[in-house]
Amino acid sequence: MSETINFGIDLGTTNSAIAKFAKGRIEIFKDPSTGKDTLPSAVGFRKDRILTGNAARVFQERDPKNVVGQFKRKMGTTETYRIKSQGNAITPVDLSTHILKALKAQVQTGERVDAAVITIPASFDVIQSNATKQAGINAGFSEVVLIQEPIAASLAYANQTGSDLKDGRWLVYDLGGGTFDVALVNVVRGDLKIQDHEGDNNLGGSDFDRAIVANFIIPYIQENFEDVNLASDFQSASGAYNTLFCRLLFEAEKAKIALSSHTSSEIEFEFKDESVSIEITRSDLESTLREPIDRTVEMVRSIMTRNNLVPNDVNFVLMVGGSTYIPFVRQRVSELLGIPTKTDIDPTTAVAIGAAYFAGTKERSSKTEGGESKVAQRLSIKAVYEKATRECSELFAAKISGEIEGLFYQIRRKDGGFDTGLRQLTERISEDLTLVNDSYNYFTLYVYDGKNNRIEANLNEIQIAHNIYTIHGQPLPEDICLELDDMENETTYLEQIFAKGIILPAKSPPKTVKANRNVTSGSRDQALYINVYQGSSETLPESNKLLGRLSIHGTDVKGDIIKGSDIELRFEMSESEDVKVSAYIEHLEKSLSQVFTPIQRNVELDTLQLDLNFLGHRALREIDAARGREDEDLAMELRDLHKAIDLLEDKALELSDDDVTDQKLQFDDEMRRLAKAFNSAVNDRSTQKLLAEYFETRERCEDIINNSSNNRFREHFAEVVAGEKRFTNPPSRGILKTKIKELEGLYWHVRWRMPEFLTEQFRIMVGWEDDSTDSATYQNLIEDGQIALIDNNYDKLREIIFRMTDLLPPNGRNQIEGKTGIGL
Repeated sequence: MSETINFGIDLGTTNSAIAKFAKGRIEIFKDPSTGKDTLPSAVGFRKDRILTGNAARVFQERDPKNVVGQFKRKMGTTETYRIKSQGNAITPVDLSTHILKALKAQVQTGERVDAAVITIPASFDVIQSNATKQAGINAGFSEVVLIQEPIAASLAYANQTGSDLKDGRWLVYDLGGGTFDVALVNVVRGDLKIQDHEGDNNLGGSDFDRAIVANFIIPYIQENFEDVNLASDFQSASGAYNTLFCRLLFEAEKAKIALSSHTSSEIEFEFKDESVSIEITRSDLESTLREPIDRTVEMVRSIMTRNNLVPNDVNFVLMVGGSTYIPFVRQRVSELLGIPTKTDIDPTTAVAIGAAYFAGTKERSSKTEGGESKVAQRLSIKAVYEKATRECSELFAAKISGEIEGLFYQIRRKDGGFDTGLRQLTERISEDLTLVNDSYNYFTLYVYDGKNNRIEANLNEIQIAHNIYTIHGQPLPEDICLELDDMENETTYLEQIFAKGIILPAKSPPKTVKANRNVTSGSRDQALYINVYQGSSETLPESNKLLGRLSIHGTDVKGDIIKGSDIELRFEMSESEDVKVSAYIEHLEKSLSQVFTPIQRNVELDTLQLDLNFLGHRALREIDAARGREDEDLAMELRDLHKAIDLLEDKALELSDDDVTDQKLQFDDEMRRLAKAFNSAVNDRSTQKLLAEYFETRERCEDIINNSSNNRFREHFAEVVAGEKRFTNPPSRGILKTKIKELEGLYWHVRWRMPEFLTEQFRIMVGWEDDSTDSATYQNLIEDGQIALIDNNYDKLREIIFRMTDLLPPNGRNQIEGKTGIGL
């Protein structure tokens, strides 16, 4: 068994592929039934048989109700597919499992395929990534590592280009059957990094197929046939023409493919016992693709704007994904961006090839051989070395345990160009292995006894790649945030835990939150819940994706959790986006190892319609408010958003409850994008006020600290304002709120240690004597305070003032606390 994973899989929306890294080369395993490099991502059910790939696609023409494709876009959701012949529902994870099993079966070399690197769109969220990994485990892989598709494509291009690869930037434009990703790649002195990315999980070739049906076939039928309500009868599972709809999508895809090499194509089908033939021209297809392709270009421009780039700063656009075979796509992207496009690698296999390159340097985490091998039941060898390097030599180190007396070792490079000679075997050995440049180097460790008899060590080849491109960690596609209570405004806000673009794996610093309710020990009904979202921390929770929640139940603890008590949280994310959150409840001294529970995405049509209606009403209220402030620019921006919300609501109302497409999920994504744009437009004004408040509070705090001789206060202030540019340019609402609160707390902390402030505050408190709830106790405190003043005992005076405050009625206490920062 190899030390490295070696197998890479592109689990695509319309087509999938499997490849293997072997001795520096990539082998693609072909579909034995067709001889093609790719396997259609389709699963069919025929009585007691399960069909995959091309067999399922052929069966789809006869019985589309029992064949499922395009299920990748529903990964991580509660959506299921009702299979007519099976009488039950099947999940996207189950369907993906069947495809992965079929890909494993294509490896007909006799070796066991039990680990793989599987690709995902860069814009997949944590739940979708987890679902993909689960499909791999269900398919029999004991180890699954995920890699983002643009990264895989970049590795394929970089390694196939080799030493000719020049420093600079390029863009990966990945338009597949169901998803779109664009990534900005930076190469500096041979190091390949993903600098930024953007994407849409609901934009790809399958949308083009549906557009052909909607723009050409449905209008033709409605013009030439009477009494046909295709709006409901096509996409509804119970609709009279749903079977025809499934078949027409298949025919539209064939026409789309044909139009890449022909100027026209015919779509033929039967409708109401009549033969129908509709001609689709290349110009028809191009008019259909113009809007979605222009939308992809806007995403590319968004990346370039964020990174302060102009077209001349980018060397080229690397085109990958099956949909980039369409000539119009290549032409339009190049025309709008003013950047040349490259088609040097096969768009359909680039991602699988890149995944295999990555797998070739990815060490297995559970090894039975290679990294740790047993020799004759008395010798154990554990080796450590870099699998990829740009150095001319690499340090190989190994720890030996067992009966080593009288044993020797020798390390040889396969080409004979390096040999350590025979050396005494000790508990720890290390060697600098000389490497052949720009190549994969293979070494073998031999162990001998005193008579020079070779002892079988079962240690596979030591494999080190020199000057081969790989990626050390992957960027997080979006912020990971906690939803916390904003008690002052009776709402919630998002606090960032991990920032978009950080390299995974990652661990967060400890985050302390307050318990927002009491939880009785042992209670099954009581628990603390905190929602975890993925998306921008600068917007409201409803604009982002709910990933799951943190939960601490009464049955988890021995001792009551008190409202307001501190809970320390620690977050970890693996390279494959597995999330682990541990908690420590300070007053109970209780640690919990995993308190995060993922939640599959669930979009109910009636809830979606209500949410859109609510968002529309919010937009109208803000338009009126903007007009009242004579802010016509904001009012115009919000009017445009309101029109888009209204249009989306109308489309959602047209969907049936049993709609067979993924439009419901697309509309939900679009609603969150509109909500984000709406919140951004409204918040921009309040954010500027918050920024001004921060600098005002900062200045006030700095002034008072400069008048203090306490260096500890100065250090605390420096800690609070450290990295100020990061949260002020651009302004981060969540961080600004936290910083303002910290500065306010520090300001009052200093003031409450200043004798002149304490003296003045005590005199103010004396004036509240008649309003106290216990006049006798209050009078005693006044006398004690006067003595403390005479003795210059300001610590005692401060304690007396706090006790006096507690004896005031609520209105008086609120006034005092508001003016003096008590409680901050």
